[in-house]
Amino acid sequence: MARRPNKKFVKSGNKVRRKFSTAFKRNAMEVLAKGEKSLVAVARDLGIRRNLLQSWKAKYSAPLPTPGKAVREVNYASLKNKIGSLEAENDMLRDKISTLQDDADLFKTLLKKAVL
Repeated sequence: MARRPNKKFVKSGNKVRRKFSTAFKRNAMEVLAKGEKSLVAVARDLGIRRNLLQSWKAKYSAPLPTPGKAVREVNYASLKNKIGSLEAENDMLRDKISTLQDDADLFKTLLKKAVL
């Protein structure tokens, strides 16, 4: 559970605002990421408003990285190589099937002659 706010009071004009440390905000995000409690429950436990926690979540949650052009090109080249090796393996298997089919036909012919 996150500890109570590590806060400072900052005077802004006529208002006094709370200022929370980055460590506290990240700790709040860790508690939220565990998924054990809802956003509202976490905000209540920390003594902050729900919308403040939502804005921290938007700010401190890292977006998923998207692969760059170089990564896509490497993947394309490796996939092309894999396709080539699979096609070669398919050709080899077709040859084996053909050989086995010829052997089966020969065996049937010999079996028929033996029965007669």
